[in-house]
Amino acid sequence: MRKERGFTLVEILTVLAVLSVLSTIGVVMFGKIMDFRKKGDIIRNLNTRFLDIVVRMEEDFEQLASPSITGCKILGERHVESEKRYQAVPLDDDRLILPVLVTNSAGKVNLVRVKYYIDRMLGGAPKLVRMVGKVDSGNVDGAKEILISGVLAMRVVYYDGESWVDAWDRDYYPKGVKICLVLADEDRPWEQVVREKVFWIGNLI
Repeated sequence: MRKERGFTLVEILTVLAVLSVLSTIGVVMFGKIMDFRKKGDIIRNLNTRFLDIVVRMEEDFEQLASPSITGCKILGERHVESEKRYQAVPLDDDRLILPVLVTNSAGKVNLVRVKYYIDRMLGGAPKLVRMVGKVDSGNVDGAKEILISGVLAMRVVYYDGESWVDAWDRDYYPKGVKICLVLADEDRPWEQVVREKVFWIGNLI
């Protein structure tokens, strides 16, 4: 009669070791898959938020006031953040001011100045702000609208018909304005995207 043989201790330990390695690989791969999926969701969300900003800015560019009628200018201020909060890297902190015609609830058209800038003093992540003020005031100091939180940098350049320049303070409008934003997720600030948009300006005279 044949004697039945069980597993030896070495065989059991070998199987357990293999199972342990496979489970570890599985956990690591699962974590990487979930992290990759999370990153994808963050990038899609940042892209969507950037498109929302583009739509908001397009409204202002479409309602630019003619400089020959209003005497107003597009003002582009080149500015770099001095505090270097993020790993001692100086960040672009440009400001843009547009003369815009807006229609109020009563149907009256008003000329206002709209300023886009990054506010780093509101608390939390830096925010892209749209501020509306009166044309006859010295500064644009009206109502603030927070467009998006988590804007690390904003770079604005202007096309004069021949080349792109860093700032703008001329009596005529540039042919185009290029705005570049560095957007970061508030919970995972290392997840960032850089997006840019060119707003071409018609022949306003």
